[in-house]
Amino acid sequence: MSEVNLDNFNVIPFNSNVTIWKPLRDSQLSYSIPRKNGDVSEAYEFTLKLKAAALTNINEALISAINLANDVKRNGEIGSETHQMIVFLTDGDPTVGETSGTRVKENVKQYNSASKIPIYGLAFGEDADFNLLKDISIENRGFVQKIYESGNSFEQLEEFYDGISGKHE
Repeated sequence: MSEVNLDNFNVIPFNSNVTIWKPLRDSQLSYSIPRKNGDVSEAYEFTLKLKAAALTNINEALISAINLANDVKRNGEIGSETHQMIVFLTDGDPTVGETSGTRVKENVKQYNSASKIPIYGLAFGEDADFNLLKDISIENRGFVQKIYESGNSFEQLEEFYDGISGKHE
């Protein structure tokens, strides 16, 4: 039996379109940190090149994330008992695709009803729909945090990470 990856992740950039990033020459759906010997530079470089766009398809992005997480588990890229989570980052509100916050919440809840993957939200800046992210996170066993545009954003992100990783002071 082969060793099952414990620490895998995906990056799903979205604006009006939703795409699923994966490293070149990689057959797996998820990025395996152990298989890459802890090297996340390819993902890091990709995320540094991302640019904000005017349109935000929150509905399709979250449904794609849920479907991808289910596919990763079904393909055996992670162990059947491995806990999955979705960390959803946005600086906007739903402006394209399904734009009704109520429908977005219903769709996410429906798509996530079987797998029950916790969804944690990060709302960046004043334009992010914090209330929508809060409702989605709470309804999907997660929490949300607003990241204010101030000099201490690193500390805010560190606090968020401590919350999702189970660390407590």
